[in-house]
Amino acid sequence: MAKIAEAAGISRPALYQYYRDKEELFAASLITVTEQRVDAAIAELTKPGSVAEQLDRFLQRYEGDLWQQMSASDHTEEIINAKSPDIRAAMAGTLNRLRTALTDYFQSVYPGDSAMQQSQRANWVDLLDMAPRGFWHDEPSVTTFRQRLTTLAQTVAAAAAPTD
Repeated sequence: MAKIAEAAGISRPALYQYYRDKEELFAASLITVTEQRVDAAIAELTKPGSVAEQLDRFLQRYEGDLWQQMSASDHTEEIINAKSPDIRAAMAGTLNRLRTALTDYFQSVYPGDSAMQQSQRANWVDLLDMAPRGFWHDEPSVTTFRQRLTTLAQTVAAAAAPTD
């Protein structure tokens, strides 16, 4: 906390007026970064381009940019393994907003109300939300990680908009 206070240009007691401990400060920082990434990603879904291009830009802004930030840190493993209940609870709303935006997006590019269509859209949202976590497993270079995201985007786009 002393190093953080010094870097912020405030006293350590002043820092404790905002955060009770390192975990709370870490959670607040992670949530802020995640919210910024979610905002940038959602914006990409409304920009012109093919479904593959939109999904790739979405994944690059959310997952790719986040991985680039994390991989530059000396604390990458700690960040990846952060699983405190406080962090999960605080991030739930932000991540729900991301999933809702994807759900709405897929409704627009793959319309229909049949149970099969609804199920397929839900599966794509799950895949885009969860698959990138597996891409971190071997702690790849930023270039490799971003290429994996592009492949994922192209694969989902081929199913969601086969004439795209």
